[in-house]
Amino acid sequence: MSDQQRFRSGLAWLMLALLLPAPGLVRAEPAPPTTIEAQADDTAPAGRLDRFSREAALDLTIDSDQAPDGTSTTRVVIDTRAAFDNKQDRLRPDYARFLSRVGIMLQRHRGTVVKVTGFARHTRADYNPVLLGRRVRAIQVFLAENGAPIDQIKAQVRGVDDYDGPAGAADRAATGTIIILGFSHG
Repeated sequence: MSDQQRFRSGLAWLMLALLLPAPGLVRAEPAPPTTIEAQADDTAPAGRLDRFSREAALDLTIDSDQAPDGTSTTRVVIDTRAAFDNKQDRLRPDYARFLSRVGIMLQRHRGTVVKVTGFARHTRADYNPVLLGRRVRAIQVFLAENGAPIDQIKAQVRGVDDYDGPAGAADRAATGTIIILGFSHG
């Protein structure tokens, strides 16, 4: 299948996903075709994610590192207090715009896998494991509905002792207020 056929097929699935109702999730406007084409040409995932966050007017922490075997990991910290309404699992529109672009990026870059991970210290009185799990799942479903193949998306909730994100967000991980999107690409 040619790149143009894959593009048209992906765009058709994206349009279908945007037309189907999904309870509890916000739909974002699809990116214009020039943006989708530009994404395919941009080879640095951290650069794409940074550009998407600026376009959605979000202040996200994004970091990258490379393993000795040549694989690289990019992590995006999502503050649940900004991405979701209080005690809800529905994405706010600005985060929906950002994640819709991420879904398209994942569709175009089949070698990239994203791990959606929520962290918390289970002994905190204000920790709500059900809500954190629903929010992680909402992001996973939203990415899939916006073009990302489901086999490229893993979702989990972990204890803060397993936190492996940016050092500056470790304190917030203990409170259950962040979700890390970890992109692995080789």
